[in-house]
Amino acid sequence: MAIASISVLGWQALSGSDAPLAAVASEVLGGRAEDFIVVVALFSTGNTILLLLVAASRLIYGMAATRALPRFLAWVHPGMRTPARAIVLALVVSAGFALSGDIGLVAGATNFAVFIGFAAVSLSLIVLRFTHPDLPRPFRVPFSLGRLPLLPIVALASVAFMTANLERDALLIGVGLFVSGLVAMEVFSLWRPLQERGAAQ
Repeated sequence: MAIASISVLGWQALSGSDAPLAAVASEVLGGRAEDFIVVVALFSTGNTILLLLVAASRLIYGMAATRALPRFLAWVHPGMRTPARAIVLALVVSAGFALSGDIGLVAGATNFAVFIGFAAVSLSLIVLRFTHPDLPRPFRVPFSLGRLPLLPIVALASVAFMTANLERDALLIGVGLFVSGLVAMEVFSLWRPLQERGAAQ
């Protein structure tokens, strides 16, 4: 897609455009193509937001069910069989970001969260190769140098490059949320045994 777009408009025109894909479609198909791209973008963005909200609520529910988050977030609505409290929390947090009015900032902070996820998976794969080499593995990542898997290293380098290209404000918000999450999980892990001990007494 990138190669095709550059061959149509050139990187100078693409870098100066607020809607590069629409500009490419306009150049190839005429002026009305831009309107079509806008409609498609609205539907695809709505679909992506819905998927992210569903995924976020299920992650919150899963973490609460394993007691990594407060247990009340794992409550399932008896009629609809959905994690209602986790859905409401995901909705409130998402609405807070949406009300900021800066879609670029929201997208950048979301990208940072995705990059952290990719980095965690890649780093875990490398660590497990050395700490648990005899663990049964139904799937093996190809291209290794001895025990060292090369694809996760490429993935980590890609994540570092993409993270370095995020806007400063998005990066600060992403780091702030990540650190806040770590602190909250640590506090909760210390508080939970005290709560359980009190309940047992």
